[in-house]
Amino acid sequence: MTVYEKEYGHWTKISIALSLVTIILFVTQMQVNDVLSSGYIRIAAFITFASAIFSIMKTRFNPHQIQMSVKNKRLNLNFITNGETVLEEQLTLDTIQRLEVDYQPFKFLPRDFFLNDLHLKYKSKKDGEYYGLFDINRRQIPLNKEEVKKTIQFFLKENPGIEVFEDDKRFLGLA
Repeated sequence: MTVYEKEYGHWTKISIALSLVTIILFVTQMQVNDVLSSGYIRIAAFITFASAIFSIMKTRFNPHQIQMSVKNKRLNLNFITNGETVLEEQLTLDTIQRLEVDYQPFKFLPRDFFLNDLHLKYKSKKDGEYYGLFDINRRQIPLNKEEVKKTIQFFLKENPGIEVFEDDKRFLGLA
């Protein structure tokens, strides 16, 4: 089964808008004769230029796709970007006690201006700790509601003993 990272289409529009604002500010800075005003405009132009570069970089990277397969009670996770496998992980299904939907895994900032990102985490039977299910280099991969629902159905089919909170089941329409 394949799950896809949530995509955001607004970064292209943001990068175009910021590039235009940068050009306008640069031209304006060239026309202003006042040193103080010119300095402020130059700082604003630099900030919008740096933001435009950041948003252009965000548009370059395609979202991850995660291929999941189970063989001999072992879950194989392959994280693929641009057709290349960037990470492979294996988990034993018997070590997963509970799956939980994390509704806002990005506490420091609303992820890309949206508050509806979802992330799956699991509770380990070994130590009782929660771990992110789809994490790459400590980065949590955001999913939309349909992908989370597909993933939980996949886990319940492969190992019916895995617990899922009733609130999460109701939210996803599984109850």
